[in-house]
Amino acid sequence: MNPEPEETSYLQLGYYAPDEARRLFAAFERAGIRFDAEFFDGMRSVGAVSSAHGGHYGRSAQVLISIEEDRMEEVAQIHADIFGDCLPTVDSSYFDDEPRPP
Repeated sequence: MNPEPEETSYLQLGYYAPDEARRLFAAFERAGIRFDAEFFDGMRSVGAVSSAHGGHYGRSAQVLISIEEDRMEEVAQIHADIFGDCLPTVDSSYFDDEPRPP
């Protein structure tokens, strides 16, 4: 009897623009890091009334990326190599305009 394959735990990395996601996917594949992606085209967020009047500005296409939980350190380094910053947390420059917790 073959043992059941181990189930991998995934953590959500965040939402990325499709071109940013493509760069991360390529790097994850080179590093052998498993990931999952959910694609959102932004169309479902447009209500019927707004759609009838030509739509609205707002969320664009996005990709929600989840990665293997036990490879988080490698993912953080890949993210820094590609984008020149750490993952989006209160310590990253992404939140420079936001007040930081004491």
